[in-house]
Amino acid sequence: MRLPLRHPPPPQPEPRRSCRHLERLAEAARGLPLGPAASMLEARGRGRHGNALQWHFGLDLHDARPEPDWEGRIEIKLVSVWRRPDGRLTCDRNKVCDVAVDPWAKLANVLFVFADRLTRVVLGHRFVHFDGERLARLARAWTQDPHFDQPDLVLESRDKRATRPGQPKTMAPAYYLSARWFEREGLVPATPVA
Repeated sequence: MRLPLRHPPPPQPEPRRSCRHLERLAEAARGLPLGPAASMLEARGRGRHGNALQWHFGLDLHDARPEPDWEGRIEIKLVSVWRRPDGRLTCDRNKVCDVAVDPWAKLANVLFVFADRLTRVVLGHRFVHFDGERLARLARAWTQDPHFDQPDLVLESRDKRATRPGQPKTMAPAYYLSARWFEREGLVPATPVA
């Protein structure tokens, strides 16, 4: 079930942040299979493959902090992609953060890493800064109906597993970027890695 957004968009974009070391790590990750590391890591928070990407980048596997992953400046997001019948690649929606965290702060500067949904091989990456125009396009979600307007940023309720036997499930709302947003912004890689 979709809920109204709880965090309004910022009045001004955050400054562009970059890191040459992270750029080199992202470039070197192309063709990297995430499966071997994922099979040895506990699935929490990001899921096994997201944890594997964090591990490959030398970061904490189970990040629960509200600030961006890389030095508090750049968020890192793993995006699953697959091939459509027409040959083009498309992607899944992408979890931004839990409801208690400001999604706009997480999305100010992002490294999106794209991996094949079946093989979990990294296909490529894109650094994205939510500048004036990109921020304005996504900020429309604040005024759109969560069900009928199909906003690109949504807050969805979801069940959270009980941590102990006999404990009831709880609701754990989270923000998501739509798959349409990735396609409209031209971020999905054009060709897969063989």
